[in-house]
Amino acid sequence: MAQVLSQKEGYAAEHLARQGFQTFCPRLYRTRSHARRRDTVLVPLFPGYIFVKFDIEADRWLSVNSTQGVIRLVGPRLSAPSAVSPELIDLLMSRCSAGVLTKLPEYIQPGHRIQITAGALAGQIATIEALDDRGRVRVLLSLLGAEHNVAVRADQLAPVAAT
Repeated sequence: MAQVLSQKEGYAAEHLARQGFQTFCPRLYRTRSHARRRDTVLVPLFPGYIFVKFDIEADRWLSVNSTQGVIRLVGPRLSAPSAVSPELIDLLMSRCSAGVLTKLPEYIQPGHRIQITAGALAGQIATIEALDDRGRVRVLLSLLGAEHNVAVRADQLAPVAAT
């Protein structure tokens, strides 16, 4: 993994590709509000970082540190960089289409119980009813003795911790 200049993930990846390194920078769509306007933008999943594939024994990995847009390889100073688990990379890639995170986690399925992690309903336990094509999840929430159907963003949900 390489730390890159702020908002320069694509720039650094392009220069690393010219040197023959494979890179991966997973992105996702995020809704932002600015000046009374809401729009959806594509942002890095890990801002300021990209994954770089190389063989520490065979490749000239020290050249990554001097690549335009790259600050440094992540790891202890004055030693070899730290490796990221191939399983984690495979999991991220399996949830991406053309580098964009598209698949929801397994726990976001109709009928599953989840916990809302952000917003006015943070901490509440709910049951997933349906998913829509805009990344919103319809959940059934028990509040004040009644069942309420509420729409929340998928990134505001977490699996219910096992007790």
